[in-house]
Amino acid sequence: MRRGRYWMVLVAVGVVGTVGCSSFSPGESETVAPTPDASSEQQPPLPTDAPPPVVSPPGDDELTESYGVFVAPSGTADGDGSRARPLGSIAAAIEKAKPQAKRVYVCTGIYKEALVLANAVTLIGGLECGATWKLTSTGRSQIEAPTSPALRANDITNDTSFMGFTVTAPNGTQANPSSFGLIAHDAKHLRIVSSTIRAGNGLAGVAGTGGAGLAEGATANGGSGTSSIDPYPASRLDGIKGYPSCAGGAGGVSTCGGGTGGRGGSGGVFHCVLDPGSTTARSWAVQQHRAGLKTYTLDPTAPQVPTNAGSNGGDGANGTTGSEMGALTEDGYTTSDGTKGGDGGPGGGGAGGLQVAAPTGVCSDDTISKPGCGPGGGAGGCGALAGLAGTGGGASVGASLFDSDGLVFDAVELYGGTGGNGGMGSFGTLPTLGGAPGSTVTGSGVGGQGGRGGLAGWSGGGGGGPSLGLAHVGGAPSLVNGASAKAGKGGIGAPPLQTSIVGQIQSLPGAPDGKTADVFPWTR
Repeated sequence: MRRGRYWMVLVAVGVVGTVGCSSFSPGESETVAPTPDASSEQQPPLPTDAPPPVVSPPGDDELTESYGVFVAPSGTADGDGSRARPLGSIAAAIEKAKPQAKRVYVCTGIYKEALVLANAVTLIGGLECGATWKLTSTGRSQIEAPTSPALRANDITNDTSFMGFTVTAPNGTQANPSSFGLIAHDAKHLRIVSSTIRAGNGLAGVAGTGGAGLAEGATANGGSGTSSIDPYPASRLDGIKGYPSCAGGAGGVSTCGGGTGGRGGSGGVFHCVLDPGSTTARSWAVQQHRAGLKTYTLDPTAPQVPTNAGSNGGDGANGTTGSEMGALTEDGYTTSDGTKGGDGGPGGGGAGGLQVAAPTGVCSDDTISKPGCGPGGGAGGCGALAGLAGTGGGASVGASLFDSDGLVFDAVELYGGTGGNGGMGSFGTLPTLGGAPGSTVTGSGVGGQGGRGGLAGWSGGGGGGPSLGLAHVGGAPSLVNGASAKAGKGGIGAPPLQTSIVGQIQSLPGAPDGKTADVFPWTR
């Protein structure tokens, strides 16, 4: 007995045809789908005890254990796959059917499992199962997959069909942010008939954060200047006056890579002597002035300019934002993440304080002026650390095909869900100011402030996840008998940001929204 319905016709030579989605009565014409090119290719031989090709619609005489393995919601793990003792898992039935390339007959109901289709094992859903097992013209078996992809098909080299199912993939998760209804690779002889495949929604990307910045230690400030003390008597037999005994203040020391501050200079020695050619007029003459490891001779008529602060650290390079599309792979989807910016450089150390100028006032016979020793310069500040970049949103794809140009969708509806939103980028941490110079004493110069650490470059936000009804790498599949692919909506890209850091306005551009396309040809 034959029933009018939508099932596919596979003739003995492997040519595939179909009829329309609605049931039909004897005498009505049948609409035959185009024959895929892949079916005309030479196919590997099947087991000698494999059942004959599927006929549309299968008769009651084909709903037997010699043709297939039976599955029902009430089935059990220890069932033998017969009508009397059906299995409760479609995946288990596929494994049992493989050795003889049998069909798998599936009763209506809900099956919470993800499936890996097997070459030459045809799945037929929508059976009514009770006292008798029979096909219906409208019933479908429902697959509610707990993981993505809901269906996977690899290396389908013989004519294989999947018909009479409604398949729903889960939403993206932290472990797998994207959702796929079907991923197929080298599945040129697969035909999906009278089914609906629906992807879940992609998961939103993760926002980048600034983290904890570096901080200088307690020794970043320069040491203070000190008053000088002459360790020698006011007059020596050789007529040379001694240098002051104090040392300049120590330079600040950075704990995060900044420049060390300069040590303060010694105060120097000025001696009151007769002016050349005069017997009465006197003025200050410079003996020597020490600063750090160098020895300077100062001109008392040219006061020193206060020493300079250290230079600011260099700013880090900016990162990049994600794009509207990451990368489709045979394992799923690689999100379009932003990239991290560069860290700011450390600031330079401030110079140590020297003597400001020569002494002033009355110059008495044979007196010595000993200005104080200079303060140390501050250490350079810590550079800002770049924050983490935002990650891209997960994809939502009804079907993603790789090198499967012979695959046929016959009276099938494919749906993409909503792509995940992109995660926000970040500006990173704040740089620290350089260490302060030490305090001055009478007659000493001024130490330099350590330079500020450099700003971090911004880290980009993630692109929105795409929503695609059907994506394919390689030749396009065939869509026949009203088959359609419909996208949802791509996720929203990370928005732009603006902030003020140490008085400077920084702007982070936004990332684009995810790609939206009903049918999308993808290039590796």
